[in-house]
Amino acid sequence: MLTINISEVIWTVINFLILLFLLNRLLFKPILGVMDKRREKIDGLRREAEALRRSVDEEEKAADDAVRASRIEAGQAIDAAARDHREALEKAVSDARRRSLEKREEADEAMRLAGENAGRRLEASADELASVLASRMLDAAAG
Repeated sequence: MLTINISEVIWTVINFLILLFLLNRLLFKPILGVMDKRREKIDGLRREAEALRRSVDEEEKAADDAVRASRIEAGQAIDAAARDHREALEKAVSDARRRSLEKREEADEAMRLAGENAGRRLEASADELASVLASRMLDAAAG
């Protein structure tokens, strides 16, 4: 039959407790310590990654804002350049028309003066021709 020996039970419990103490001291605590350090390191890396992600997001937003502002500024510069070009072209056309009118007026004045001079010379020539013709007719009638 089966008998329970108290001394063996006590020694087994004592051995079990000693084994638990040694395992806890030599195995579980170092493993848990390493796991805690590793968890802390992972958490730190996650916090750094999150901070970097936020920083990158902020930099991307700033870059997008800068690109948007640059595009607006470029559009305004292009509009200003087109407006300046249009104004310069209109001024050049206006100046060309004004100079053309001035040249035409000068040419008209020159033609008017030339016509007057030609008319005066023609009148003078006609007077001379009339007096020459009259004297020849008188000479022909007298002679």
